Amino acid sequence: MKKIRISVLALLLAGSVQMANAQTKSIDIQLDHKETTFSQNGTQSVTVFKIKCSPAELRSILNKASEISESATLVFSDEVDGVYTGTLTCLLQNHPEYVHKMFFHLGFENFSLDGKTHPLNELPEALKQL
Repeated sequence: MKKIRISVLALLLAGSVQMANAQTKSIDIQLDHKETTFSQNGTQSVTVFKIKCSPAELRSILNKASEISESATLVFSDEVDGVYTGTLTCLLQNHPEYVHKMFFHLGFENFSLDGKTHPLNELPEALKQL
């Protein structure tokens, strides 16, 4: 009986995590092919991107971002036609792989560059090419 309770609890937890991530799965990170899209210095990296989402989806993303506040900051500018410009600043970790990790934590699965959609795991290489 105890094993059944643990299994049911694990299934419920997995379902709630999937539901939380479901809001950002359909949202692509949109990157511009510009030098200012990704920059690095000795202690941090800055990634500028756009997303098209609803205010509720944006709140969900910001809630997830609040969990990483010590290692990164995420801010969005005002919305224009449902598109928000975001700036992700990764502190102490300045490499593209860490940017990928942060976007993965936020629940994103894809990004767009030059009008083409790519899986998120290709993001580090794309950022290195900018």
